[in-house]
Amino acid sequence: MDYKSLVSDCIHCGACRDNCEFLKKYDIILSDTERLKELSYNCFLCGTCTRVCPVNIDGKALVLQMRRDKVAENDGKIADKGYDSTLKEKKNYLFKIIGMQPEKVCCSPTAISRPYIL
Repeated sequence: MDYKSLVSDCIHCGACRDNCEFLKKYDIILSDTERLKELSYNCFLCGTCTRVCPVNIDGKALVLQMRRDKVAENDGKIADKGYDSTLKEKKNYLFKIIGMQPEKVCCSPTAISRPYIL
């Protein structure tokens, strides 16, 4: 898929990167589609980039499409680095947003966005 067409309105202001933990960590903006696709499973899908984009680029939809394409390219399976990357990225982020210590939260891949608080 040509992702460049999905981000063609980007004005390279950096608002997405400045407000998103994931984009900030890797110092990328939504229009860097090559790197974004490589890291698509590291994205939290929180939608912050979409909310702050002054030209209304839907970063969440872009990353979801990149994930779908990666699965299609891998015969319908998530690549080895798929959700492992998501879990790795979300580990500390999850604790940060809910204000808990890691040892107080149980989290599984199926419930990554809904942690069980001990």
